[in-house]
Amino acid sequence: MPRLVFVTPSHQFPLGMTMSLARRLALLRWADRAGAMIVEDDYGSEYRYTGRPLSALQGLDFDERVLYVGTFSKVLFPALRLACMVVPTPLVDAFTAAKGLLDTHAPLLEQATVAEFIASGLFVRHIARMRSLYGERQSALLESARRRLDGLLDVRPTATGMHLVGWLPRNASDRAVAKAAAAAGIEVAPVSAFRLESPGAPGVVLGFASSPRPAIEGATARLAGVLNAVVHA
Repeated sequence: MPRLVFVTPSHQFPLGMTMSLARRLALLRWADRAGAMIVEDDYGSEYRYTGRPLSALQGLDFDERVLYVGTFSKVLFPALRLACMVVPTPLVDAFTAAKGLLDTHAPLLEQATVAEFIASGLFVRHIARMRSLYGERQSALLESARRRLDGLLDVRPTATGMHLVGWLPRNASDRAVAKAAAAAGIEVAPVSAFRLESPGAPGVVLGFASSPRPAIEGATARLAGVLNAVVHA
């Protein structure tokens, strides 16, 4: 019987699924019956583009089975190097002691700055603005893919996150596509690189959050050339 489960219910990487409320509740019931703990890595729930936000596992947990892990690297910037944890009350002392053993110096200035940013209301406004911007960029990528990549790459929308998955024809090699795309100045990740076993549908992971519309258009045009060369080789 497992004693610890690690999940990313808000957005699974790389395929982008979101755990439904029914499955979240079922997982919590199982953890309580099994006496197990759940680590909830909630790294991207702020960027949800459709529907209402789903409750975190930690917010649904009344039996103190969830250790919630969050980060500011996606919503602010990675160089900030700040994260947070919400742990069950009986484990607070143990985690405090572990933090003291691992790292005796906390980034006080950065923490104070982010705390003020949150308390002022500016953080909520920032999230709303970036959610709108990233939603527009996802739409731009989907539109460009429909025009330029039809029959070469099946790019599907996602309800949350900062990347999409494009599915290749069954006989294509996603690793070959990723290598050829890199030579053309386009960074994509092969879906097969995230599998423990190689069989499965080939596809590539396409990031969109950091690219404005003109860059997306140019990259999609170059990717079309790459796919024509590799898929039809």
